[in-house]
Amino acid sequence: VCVDEAQERSLDADLGLVLLKHATQLNPNLHLVIMSADFDTDRIASYLGSCHIVRVPRRSHPIDALYAEEAADR
Repeated sequence: VCVDEAQERSLDADLGLVLLKHATQLNPNLHLVIMSADFDTDRIASYLGSCHIVRVPRRSHPIDALYAEEAADR
C-alpha cells in the first residue's frame, strides 16, 4: 500500500495510518510505502515500528513553459 503526501496531516490521514498499521500486524506480508517531500521520518518510523527509511536527495530542474503556438514554432 502506498501513501503519498504523508505530511498532509488530517484526521482521515492519521486514521488511515492507524488502520494500515493494524492491517500490517494482521498480515505480515502487507507492505507499506509512506512517501513525503517534507516528513519527520523518525517520528513515523517509531510509530510504525521496524521499517526501512530511504532518503532520495532533492534536485531542482529548470522548467520551460511552452504553449501550443510556441511549441509549433520550435
